[in-house]
Amino acid sequence: MLPKVHEELREVEEAMAGNDREALAEELGDLFLVLTSLSRLLGFEPEGLVRAANRKFDCRFREMERMAAEKGTSLEKLSLEEKESLWQAAKK
Repeated sequence: MLPKVHEELREVEEAMAGNDREALAEELGDLFLVLTSLSRLLGFEPEGLVRAANRKFDCRFREMERMAAEKGTSLEKLSLEEKESLWQAAKK
């Protein structure tokens, strides 16, 4: 199953390089499908995994906002590098 994941990921990369949004959408769908199949094969419910990942992201993002406010600023005013630094700190 992992070789199929790698294959679909390569196809996503190729579609991105070709700047073909229609092909990219199709390849992303294929990648989602194979990841869903892998999740089920390993005994996980894909929807539950996505919900958990969304909750984790939300918590980290709120922590980033809190840290920015603590510094007297907002995420909108930060550079990409500053946001990345806060993201890494929020992950700890």
